[in-house]
Amino acid sequence: MKSIDNEHCDDDSDDTSGPVLGEHEARYIILEQKWHELERFVEITARAAELIVQHSGDNEIHLSGLTEISPVAARSLATCRNQLSLDGLRSLTLEAAEAFSGRTGVLTLDGIDTISPPVASALASTRGWLSLNGISDLSEGVDSALAAHTGDLELGGVEILSAEAARALAKHQGNLHLPPAADAVLKSLS
Repeated sequence: MKSIDNEHCDDDSDDTSGPVLGEHEARYIILEQKWHELERFVEITARAAELIVQHSGDNEIHLSGLTEISPVAARSLATCRNQLSLDGLRSLTLEAAEAFSGRTGVLTLDGIDTISPPVASALASTRGWLSLNGISDLSEGVDSALAAHTGDLELGGVEILSAEAARALAKHQGNLHLPPAADAVLKSLS
């Protein structure tokens, strides 16, 4: 079977921003074990998400090309037991974040640079490794919401950490991964 090309990709819209991972493409990737091809899709249908998770086995799911995700697709992907990388997302709706709540395992959302306190709270209810390396500033409410996360929390993009944010993050249960300058502020409060 030959590789998927853009002309054979499902496209439910008139948008030409990139290929959509639909059921046909998902079945091809599963059949041919071409998991690396997941990275090139900018959207995913709910059915494709369901199929990919059902057949992923021990494969990590890297959908870092996705630029948006529906809450329904997020709910399907949340059931994945392996690492789930969605680093192409620049934002996440509250409904999509809530779909991930309760998820166990590694979840990387390193393309997101700003989140609201409700989205942070929903993401904090995931268990395992949560990576939000795109966030450079922890706004009020986001710091305390993320501190409630249990497990590894990676905030490698935080450039400035206020004393208030450091106090909130000091309550985090699990490993906290910060850049050296932000980590120094946290340690200075001990």
